[in-house]
Amino acid sequence: MRKLLLTILFFISISVFSQITKADTWDEAQKIALSENKDILIEFTGSSWCKPCIRMEKEVISDPKFEEFAKDKFVLFVLDLQMPIKVDSENYQTFERYKKIHNVSFYPTYILTDSNGKEKIRLKGYYSLNNFIKKLSK
Repeated sequence: MRKLLLTILFFISISVFSQITKADTWDEAQKIALSENKDILIEFTGSSWCKPCIRMEKEVISDPKFEEFAKDKFVLFVLDLQMPIKVDSENYQTFERYKKIHNVSFYPTYILTDSNGKEKIRLKGYYSLNNFIKKLSK
């Protein structure tokens, strides 16, 4: 019983400590990125309606291997277009503002920027876990 409990605690501690830093706003993402010397990974997604987005979240973004890869490199700034669309909502206004700034028209789109927002890498669509990590490693 003790061995089982220790095993469970071990896996809980791994999942708690290996998470990617997430920011709710661009200002927060920049502040964290600057203070921790990280890049910012912007995710444009439709987590409730976009099939490739749902698949990326399930098979890649939430995978412990990706989290381990990304935790010391990136701050994740997620822009999630919620359905049904409410054009007067803060979510929609924020999504549209950043969509225009970054010229995004395909989902999911992942844009890796430096801490000042200068684009380094742009990835569109679904990628396997290993391919996504490989593309972000360039």
